[in-house]
Amino acid sequence: MLPRRMGDQVMGTIIAAHAYVNNEVAYVAWDIDDKIDGCLGFEVVRVYLDEQGNVSKRLDGSEDRVTCAAWVAFKGQRNPHWLPQTTSLWPVQKLSWRDLTLRKRRNEMKRRPDEVRVRYEIRPLGDLKPGMQAAPDPTPQLVEINKRDKDGRPIKKNGTFEKIAVKAYEGPPRPLGYLGPAVASNPVHVTRKRGQFESTFTNGILAAQWLRNVLLEDGVKQPNELIDMISNPENGIRKYLAGDVIPMLREFINAPGRFLVALYELEDKELLDLLLANKDRLRIILANTGKVGDDWDVRNAHARKALIDAGVDIHHRMFNNSSQIGHNKFVVHIPPGGAERSVFTGSTNWTATGLAGQSNNALIIRNDEVAAAYVAYWERMLDDNATLEAPVEFDDGMPDNQQSKFPTLERGAVCYLDRQRRVGRSLVFSEHAKPQKGQGNAARSSRGLPADAPGRARRVVPRLLSRPVGQGLHRRRGNRYWPQGSEADRHRRRFKRPSHAQLCRRQGQRPRRSRR
Repeated sequence: MLPRRMGDQVMGTIIAAHAYVNNEVAYVAWDIDDKIDGCLGFEVVRVYLDEQGNVSKRLDGSEDRVTCAAWVAFKGQRNPHWLPQTTSLWPVQKLSWRDLTLRKRRNEMKRRPDEVRVRYEIRPLGDLKPGMQAAPDPTPQLVEINKRDKDGRPIKKNGTFEKIAVKAYEGPPRPLGYLGPAVASNPVHVTRKRGQFESTFTNGILAAQWLRNVLLEDGVKQPNELIDMISNPENGIRKYLAGDVIPMLREFINAPGRFLVALYELEDKELLDLLLANKDRLRIILANTGKVGDDWDVRNAHARKALIDAGVDIHHRMFNNSSQIGHNKFVVHIPPGGAERSVFTGSTNWTATGLAGQSNNALIIRNDEVAAAYVAYWERMLDDNATLEAPVEFDDGMPDNQQSKFPTLERGAVCYLDRQRRVGRSLVFSEHAKPQKGQGNAARSSRGLPADAPGRARRVVPRLLSRPVGQGLHRRRGNRYWPQGSEADRHRRRFKRPSHAQLCRRQGQRPRRSRR
């Protein structure tokens, strides 16, 4: 692009713009060849394209262009009601922009569809002067909002919320004009599918102004109001926050074939119903959540019982300590006819908060080699079930704000987890019950080790079992674990703070002499 001139002065221009996108957010960046005099920022416009790359048309025949939203006003202006304006009015004052409203609408609790193609057009803006093309009129429009009391709660009158008309923002309008032509980015495809991969994200950032306004919409913030909302499968806020994770998982599990499931937490009603609807095609390994009070697995108890009552093929991978947890959340799809297998995984726990109260991801990998590794891991967990005596609980469990309780089941087959460098440190129990009357002494004396365990292991492992992870055969002092016995002096010397004289000698300097 050739430089522009204003009189005898050469003006900088935008020389390139590039867009990157997943299925939720777009990131746009642009570059300039020199300073653009008088530039106050940039207008960013999202342009929808058809499959041929032409600008799409709306139903009224106009081009489908959306000027991106902005909330931050110029100095001397205020946005007290946090109402969105556009980047034509409040331009972007940097060389990059994240389009957070690509899928999430800025004025209603609905999401735009994916599987669309867009590009972005960037244009510099400055104060309007003679000879410049004017940007859209900045005069604040009147908008209708709920009238609120001094505490910010909406006011009800005759059973409905009282409305008032306010200006979209406060302060003097600032007319702007364009300092140059728009520069278009590359076209991008808004999709969760990329070759063998599908990825999507939750939108569970709860510390947001819009969510506060929603919770106060009725004038009252009830106890547990938000958790009740995001636990209800029909609630619009839950669907908005969960994004495409639930539809993607539902589509994955409704495919023909069999499924191997491994989960840490299973508390969400909608996902439990999805598993129950496909109960004859599933095999599930379900771990336990942590300890609440004197009980384990409180949060999984309802789902576990529902799966057992429905006759689902379930293996209970139970841990009785907080140092090890069965933190899996994956599903392997085994299609009929020997077709290639695939895996659903990611960071999303199968709970209401994991879906709609946190920022998580979900990923499908359609690759038979990767799926084979997950199948092998699933089968190792299933086989990691050496029958042992039920161990005495040696840990107080993880705090109940992260974990949960343990159910009372009839049968008790105990197994322990054998990991590199952590042999015997973690005991897991399958369909575990506390030792029956008369068996407690045997369990306490063996610490859950098999009778044919090597002699050294039978001596060392009980000592490991009685200490938290990372401590080993060490004694805790402050924030460090110190060894006991012959190595204690060496570790104390290692962690002891060197003296001034020692530091000086290491650096080849002469120590200072203290004054008498």
